[in-house]
Amino acid sequence: KRAITLSWTGATDSGSGVAGYEIFRSTKVSGKYSIIATTAANTYTDSGVSARRTYWYYVKAYDLAGNRSSPSITVSATAA
Repeated sequence: KRAITLSWTGATDSGSGVAGYEIFRSTKVSGKYSIIATTAANTYTDSGVSARRTYWYYVKAYDLAGNRSSPSITVSATAA
C-alpha cells in the first residue's frame, strides 16, 4: 500500500492553545485543495495515494476556540 508521511514543526498559541491540525491536499499545485484529515499530532501519513502521482499539501493549525492559522507553505510529494 502506498503512503506519504508529512511532518511539521508544532504551532504555538498564547491564547487558548493549539488543539490540532487540518491537512489539505490537491493533485495540482494550483488546484482545489480539500481537507483530508485532522490530527492532534505534528505528523500525518496519507495512505490514500496512488503510485507515481504527485500530491501537494499544506497544513493549518486550529485552537480550542476554533480559530485557524494561515496555511503553511505548500509542499509536494510523489508516491513511490
